[in-house]
Order: sequence, then C-alpha cells, then structure tokens
Amino acid sequence: MPEPVWQSSTRVLFAAMLGTCFVHAAEAQILNLRYGQAYSSAHSIFSLPISVAESEGLFLREGLHVQIIIPVPGGSDKMIAP
Repeated sequence: MPEPVWQSSTRVLFAAMLGTCFVHAAEAQILNLRYGQAYSSAHSIFSLPISVAESEGLFLREGLHVQIIIPVPGGSDKMIAP
C-alpha cells in the first residue's frame, strides 16, 4: 500500500532541514591555501587578479586564507624549502 503524499513530503522536508544543519557547520571552517607564483610574473599583469582579490578581502569573505608564495629565483634546487 503506498504511503500518503503528506508523509513523503514530510520526510523530504525533515531531510532537507537536517542537511542544512550540517552544511552550516562546514561553512564555518577557514580553508588555508598556498598559491605558488613564478618570480617572473610576481609583478606583472598576470598577478593583478590575485592582488586585487587579496586587497579587497574577497578571499577572506569566502572563507579562504590565501598565502602567496614566490620562490627564490635561480633554479629548482633553491626552491625547495627545508
């Protein structure tokens, strides 16, 4: 015997309400990101979107802590940090 429509819609509504509780808890965590940028493009037009987003606080608004890393020039052996 199939269940009434109101029972199935009540179950869907309850599942949706329960799901929003878990999504809100995950939203509160800040995500740490390390962004590696080539030394040659650090002060060029290609770094402009990252600089503007950082200065306007767009990363923090979205819950991201972005750390921009510019490696030392002169070869890959100098780029590896101890």
